[in-house]
Amino acid sequence: MKLAYQVNVRNLSAAVHNKQGVRAHSDSLTYGSDTEINPLRQIDQCVSLYKEFILDERTGIAFHLQIPIEVKNRRDVEVFRIEYPPHSYRPRMPITAFLQGSRLDSAIRNALPFENLPLLEPVFLEIGNGTTPKKISDENLSYNAASATYDFIKFEFSPSPANEGSELSEGAEIIKKMRLLERYQQYLAEKSYVWWSVIYQWMRSNLTDALAADFNRRLHRGRITYSVNAYFPILCVNGRLWQLSDAKFSECEALLTRVRVNGWPGKLRQELLYYTTEVPLILTHPNGLAKVLLESSSWFLKIEKKIKAADKRTKQRWYLESAFYQEAVTHFMRQQPRNDVRSDLDFFEMMQALADRD
Repeated sequence: MKLAYQVNVRNLSAAVHNKQGVRAHSDSLTYGSDTEINPLRQIDQCVSLYKEFILDERTGIAFHLQIPIEVKNRRDVEVFRIEYPPHSYRPRMPITAFLQGSRLDSAIRNALPFENLPLLEPVFLEIGNGTTPKKISDENLSYNAASATYDFIKFEFSPSPANEGSELSEGAEIIKKMRLLERYQQYLAEKSYVWWSVIYQWMRSNLTDALAADFNRRLHRGRITYSVNAYFPILCVNGRLWQLSDAKFSECEALLTRVRVNGWPGKLRQELLYYTTEVPLILTHPNGLAKVLLESSSWFLKIEKKIKAADKRTKQRWYLESAFYQEAVTHFMRQQPRNDVRSDLDFFEMMQALADRD
């Protein structure tokens, strides 16, 4: 299976690196604190796509897509797919971006990766000699792979002395000087609204183009590069994948499933552009991996084009909108500790629906 990875990554690199300026890399990955309590952990393979590009005279973007891959080589285990009930929700890939809260983030939010992959529940069967079903595998491979890959993702987001503070710290200071948060709090007090229920509506009505121009004049001169980070977790098995269609079983290359991972999204609610309680996991085998990686690179390049294609007004307003949104969230979350956000009353999830309608 290792050779298949090397071939797939070489093909991906040839497809996107020289032609599109994307740096493609793959290797096994070790991470962690290397302490007795938190020993180092490992991801079998992690494919990385990275590109920097210019949005405008003030903004550069460092776009990084990581594809952590857990490899499960199990003898005589094959995968059969069971359909979810009709209209089941599709889980969302974890993405963070500097432009959260602005209308510019719709360039990412609305471009869903792997829309053509069927959403299915995998069942791992032990098949004797490749012909005789014996039993359902005792090992929960989907859960194990999701736990490992999302542990890595949470580690990537964990604070460190090198990345403490917001990328928009300068914008936060300008928001304070312009007293915009005080205006929003006064509006909430007058209307008796909950802060998260009207934040997008208030921003669009009150953060005018004139305020955006004033905000931009207060910024330093010169271009700063901000980050967009995305993760596409994959479970790669050596056995065949089967789907039932027209009362016949046929082989397939990949599927999308969802898994409940302990502690997700937890503290990341505040940072993710979009999330679902159950996390997405792509399931494939070595022959299907190349297609999954190429679709990942296509999405990567599509996002770059969509961000660059934003109209002039959206580009001029993104910093004010994002800085205000993140400063407001930080302020109100100080009044409501993170551990008070429960899965059955998750206002960040409700805010995602409001952003979709904005």
